Amino acid sequence: MVAERSRRSRRRALMMSAAALQIQTLEDEDSKLGGSSKGRNYKARDRELMDLRLKAQYFTDPCRYEPNIFRRRYRMQPWVFDRMMRDVTNYDPYFVQTRDACGRVSLSTEQKLTCAMRMLAYGITADFCDDYLDIAKTTAIEILEHFTKAIWNVYHETYLR
Repeated sequence: MVAERSRRSRRRALMMSAAALQIQTLEDEDSKLGGSSKGRNYKARDRELMDLRLKAQYFTDPCRYEPNIFRRRYRMQPWVFDRMMRDVTNYDPYFVQTRDACGRVSLSTEQKLTCAMRMLAYGITADFCDDYLDIAKTTAIEILEHFTKAIWNVYHETYLR
């Protein structure tokens, strides 16, 4: 029993140090995004349609999938997702849905969290978010950076001790 508890404690310590190292690496890394420049192509993305589709599948009442499907795909109960969404949004305004410079609605909180959580839960690449959620690779990486920092800062004292 003591050996099992010690093993779990070491595992948690390794996970915490790995998360801290990842956050530090992301902070130290200079931005390699070029923004709008000559030679770069703009790809029109239908954020609003993808948001409606995602919400119709998982977040509205009645939704397309049952709660057990939500649990299997998100690896958590819907109420845990809602709580995490509220906590992360309160911590980092990046997750709040706003309008961009053109007046278009930005990605929703659900889209951003779904992107980050699927990348972590399934080990998918940022490119896959483009196929499923219509989120560009660079945006998916940016979302993951904000998500890992927010989760660490909001929950590390409670769950990652």
